[in-house]
Amino acid sequence: MKVLSVEPRTPAWYEVRSESWTASTAAVLCVRENAELLRDCAKDRGVTLDIEPLLEVGLESFYGNTLWKEWAVKTGRIGREKDNPNMARGKANETRIVQHFQEKKMFLVQADVTATSSIDPWLLASFDALAPQSSDPSVRAPYGFPVEAKCPAFPSRKKMFDARKAGKLAIMGLPYYWCQVQHQALVAEAPYAWFVAIGAELDADGNFVKLLEDFSIMEKVPRDERFLEAYHAAASFYYQTFIYMCEEPPKVASDVTLLEQLAAEAAFDRAIAGDDIQEAVALYLEAAAEEAKLEARRKMLEAKVIEAANAVRKAGEGVVILADRLEFTYTPAKGSVSWQKVAKALAKKAGLDEVPTDVIAANTGKAGNDKVAIKDMEAV
Repeated sequence: MKVLSVEPRTPAWYEVRSESWTASTAAVLCVRENAELLRDCAKDRGVTLDIEPLLEVGLESFYGNTLWKEWAVKTGRIGREKDNPNMARGKANETRIVQHFQEKKMFLVQADVTATSSIDPWLLASFDALAPQSSDPSVRAPYGFPVEAKCPAFPSRKKMFDARKAGKLAIMGLPYYWCQVQHQALVAEAPYAWFVAIGAELDADGNFVKLLEDFSIMEKVPRDERFLEAYHAAASFYYQTFIYMCEEPPKVASDVTLLEQLAAEAAFDRAIAGDDIQEAVALYLEAAAEEAKLEARRKMLEAKVIEAANAVRKAGEGVVILADRLEFTYTPAKGSVSWQKVAKALAKKAGLDEVPTDVIAANTGKAGNDKVAIKDMEAV
């Protein structure tokens, strides 16, 4: 393994990553649609890829990443996606989590290491840390053991704890992390990697308060040779064919949608930059009309998924989760008495001890259906 002298998240670091295949993109090749498309591309060129170990990971999606999108980002056709708040939170807490790992394991690690593989220089890994070989002399790890630090939000932590309850590694609750550490073990030539996940408590303004150390996950993730054999072959074909040769891979439907969106944004930017306000307004109104259509469709589909959630909801159950993705939170809707205080005051003035029951009945609203809040758990 060759350690590179680049600081994380600097222009030089991003440049070397754009020229390599990295751990953070490992899961892209394991998404069913991507793996099958890559297999077919290889077959057309007389190359046989065994994708079964990749499919067994069980990924149907990975944040919309496709073979074409990864190629477009690495070759500069489209810009790199900006960090969302969850990504920013994770990066901000990596150092704290690595420090916690050191304190618990009582050995020092080498933090923020970027390196390429001795076998294939295009294989790159940016390690949050490397635990020293001396931390486990029972096995051989010439460059140390990768340490991957994560700061997941509650829904993600729940998936990991559910995986652990099912007798699996906690990391299998979020299998794209498993793909990432397998890539790291491949580059580091290590028999296992450390996966450390700790949530963070934030204040009302979203500022860090403390790590939730009582609910931490700290586990060894064994190297999976069968997976890595299939993964290395797939990554090699993808990199050599498309990234290295700058050949455009096939698009899928989401790629076409993305390009249409980028084209619309570029047209609007050109209109604004060229002081063509009429064109800019026309584009805006067109987008607003399209948004209205999408909103109507969203409401229609929302009503249907609520019906599906209601169908499986048990009596009094406050939360229902569909497909391990959509979380439905039910808030009981209570009945109300309209103008009750006014009626009592009027009754007293009329010399009555109580408000007549027929008056109360006439002004009592019926209890409505529970209110339902829907949350995309994968977006948290």
